[in-house]
Amino acid sequence: MAARLITAGLGIPLFLGMLYLGGPWWAGLVLLLAVLACWEMGFLLRTVSPVPDTPSRLLLLAGGVLFVVAAYTSDGMPPAAWSPVAVGLTFAAFLREILRPVRAPMHGVGWTLFGAVYPGALFAHLVLLRNLTHGFEWLLLVTLATWASDSAAFFVGMTWGQRPLAPALSPKKTWEGAAGGLCGGALTGALFAGFTSGVVDVGFGLAAGLLVSAAGQIGDLAASALKRQAAVKDTGAILPGHGGIIDRFDSLLFAGAVLYYGLLLTGRCPVG
Repeated sequence: MAARLITAGLGIPLFLGMLYLGGPWWAGLVLLLAVLACWEMGFLLRTVSPVPDTPSRLLLLAGGVLFVVAAYTSDGMPPAAWSPVAVGLTFAAFLREILRPVRAPMHGVGWTLFGAVYPGALFAHLVLLRNLTHGFEWLLLVTLATWASDSAAFFVGMTWGQRPLAPALSPKKTWEGAAGGLCGGALTGALFAGFTSGVVDVGFGLAAGLLVSAAGQIGDLAASALKRQAAVKDTGAILPGHGGIIDRFDSLLFAGAVLYYGLLLTGRCPVG
């Protein structure tokens, strides 16, 4: 518990400080997180790989870096450079498999793309979101709504939870907790709108909070599914008391991407 509190006490101010500064400070932090998360994905994928050293950790790291860099240089819009990155990773992964004496091309190529897109490309959406006009407010909304949703889901589930949500993936999660998380996210979005007059109206804030909560809970279950297949408790141990980078950011990755495209589809995403 002490390690968990110390990590949160140091990590949250750093995260929020880099978020406030934006620009290269925020992009640099996201890049670091993406690289570490891609390394963790290499560990998970290699745990269940049929052959040694598959997929290539180097290609996973390269993909994570390139996705974030492309996002940073795109001025907030979906980067056209992502297609060449995906094609380049595919080419490099196939070439690696062709040159190896022991091959598993379906795993080597497919897992390279998967391990770079999740979480590399999802982390890159946090840079895209920050580069929008009022990007600080949008990212603060998704961060606070995600945290509130996680907390509400935990406390409601512990107090009133009876019906398991996904017992094969996360036995302690319940439908009651999930509903509490949705309410927590929606309430946070609505309250946030009250403090950001002219940026987020109450109706959109409530809808965004609800969307963020739903996406975040799916992201949490997605990470649980990966860990279940790999038969590990955590994706890593870099964050004492919290596990790995993916363990800590699994909800935010899905929530940030969903909010970004929600803003795009509703025309609320001028770049700046």
